[in-house]
Amino acid sequence: MKRNIIAGALAVMLALSTTVLAASTQKQITVDANQMKVVVDGKNMTADNFLYNGTTYLPLRAISEAVGATVAYDDKTQTATITSSGTSREATMNATTADVYDELFYTSQKLFDLLDNFNYVVYFSNNLTKTERESKIDSLAEYAITLKEDVEKQEARIAKYEAKNSFYTTSFVESTGIISNFNKALDMFSNLATKTKIYMNDNTDANYQAMADVYSNISDINNKSVYYNCQTQHDKFMVRITE
Repeated sequence: MKRNIIAGALAVMLALSTTVLAASTQKQITVDANQMKVVVDGKNMTADNFLYNGTTYLPLRAISEAVGATVAYDDKTQTATITSSGTSREATMNATTADVYDELFYTSQKLFDLLDNFNYVVYFSNNLTKTERESKIDSLAEYAITLKEDVEKQEARIAKYEAKNSFYTTSFVESTGIISNFNKALDMFSNLATKTKIYMNDNTDANYQAMADVYSNISDINNKSVYYNCQTQHDKFMVRITE
């Protein structure tokens, strides 16, 4: 995994298992406050750093943890041990990406279930009164609004990850189109509800076709532009976890 580290002499801390022995003698040195900006994976480090003999120095724990490593100190032996978790860190980010696409995938499944419920109300609820059927249609349209709110939350979650690490800017590149199509399909539910109630009150071929066209458009968008793409992206990043 490529890391963006702007600092000198930091390679030692990227070893798989590095042991640093504390010096047994003390030496007084003069250092300069350093104005260098240190960026790790697109995020500015807040730890102070200083310049000594042309080399930038940073706190051992701060820089190690910034690149996903852990630091342990043995007071008896005065040994600081740095253990890199670069591979697992990348796997964690892949798993996070897969999880977000998985959430979108299951929201898409809820959209299919919503369409199935529309079918039931229109064709298989003859035991209900007209008022009851219309009430159910309205409830389903309100549920579509709830699904849209879920998608908005998932979109906000993606934006949060993208701001945190540049890795996610690339891994979520397909999410923009998926979410756009998701919202497009969900926005059509109000129209579907209206045309469905018109058809239930006046069973003409024209009214049926008007309802069916909207229904088909929603289903096509969800199936071709959302459901399949979410599954593809989820599987793509799950494979990366196991590599």
